[in-house]
Amino acid sequence: MRLVSFVIKNLGRRKVRTGLTVFGIAIAIAFSFVLLSVNSGSEEMMAGVEDLGPDIEAKEEGVQYFPTMSESRALALEEVEGVRKAVPTILWEYWSPEKRGFAIIIGISPSEASGVYGDTQVVKGRKLEGDDKFAIELGYRTAAINNVEIGDSLGLEGKQFEVIGILNETSSILDVMGVVPLSSLQSAMNAENKSSGIWLWVEKGGSVEEVRNAIEKEYPEMNTTEGLTVMEYTEEFTKFADAIRMIVIVVAVLIGALAAMNTVTMSTFERTREFGTLRALGASSGYIFKSVLVESVVLCVIGGTVGVLLGLGGALAAESIIVGEIGLDIVALPWSVPATAFGIALVVGLVAGIYPAWRVSRQEIVESLRYE
Repeated sequence: MRLVSFVIKNLGRRKVRTGLTVFGIAIAIAFSFVLLSVNSGSEEMMAGVEDLGPDIEAKEEGVQYFPTMSESRALALEEVEGVRKAVPTILWEYWSPEKRGFAIIIGISPSEASGVYGDTQVVKGRKLEGDDKFAIELGYRTAAINNVEIGDSLGLEGKQFEVIGILNETSSILDVMGVVPLSSLQSAMNAENKSSGIWLWVEKGGSVEEVRNAIEKEYPEMNTTEGLTVMEYTEEFTKFADAIRMIVIVVAVLIGALAAMNTVTMSTFERTREFGTLRALGASSGYIFKSVLVESVVLCVIGGTVGVLLGLGGALAAESIIVGEIGLDIVALPWSVPATAFGIALVVGLVAGIYPAWRVSRQEIVESLRYE
């Protein structure tokens, strides 16, 4: 307890320097907090959708969304060995008129719609049925952003689609999806009997890779991906974003560590004679080492506490902005986020304090007393 009081007293001697260092550490931890919360949200968004969608998606080479492929191609692909079912689809990107968010619209036969959202339940209305025309089932977030309820309409390619169902919130990419009957979307896009891709399910126990190879060998003009393309792209983007976030976190932590090390080092230089006097009065080198190390840790813990509070505000602000812009809620705040951010501050304090603590504790008493 006396050691902590001694440390706090020393930090109070240079209030401006201590304050600036705490601020620098707080900013570094706040950045880390926000990025960790985004990372956690991205993981939650992808969780639970791995088993949704097809085993394979087949497209014509060079085609992303626009429907150019005859839907009868599904019948041909269904004959490939190992394919259990082939379903023509259209994937389309929808932006709200005010550009407040986007949705991934999937045109598919209503009888196959469960392949999109699996067991996700509707909270309002009902799911698509076989005889539905120009109807749409919306993800929770897309319905909220566009401020639509059951019975309202959503304009797609000049046609009005009636909202007949709103899915339960999943905190995944399903929240920004919309499912419509394939024939209705084809009509709206003037693309009768056309699809942008074919979804394929492999026979139980079959090899996805072998089926993909067989399709690309028999139909070289086609490109296949494992699973739903949009989810694969989202996962790839998430991996790329994770790498960028990690780089930013490392840089922020290094800046915080250097700021703390600089402050503690300068403080020990200025108090060299004081430490020499303590040694002459009987204080051990271990006590001096601990006092400097504790000073560094206390400095970073204070900065970390402030940083976590700033990071919480930043994460909530980021969530509001991201949801408002694209409709995806990719910010999450599980207990692990503040715990990790605070842990980073603690590690920074320990690392930043080792060198100055070692230097001053190893200095000869006589040399310390002579220091000017």
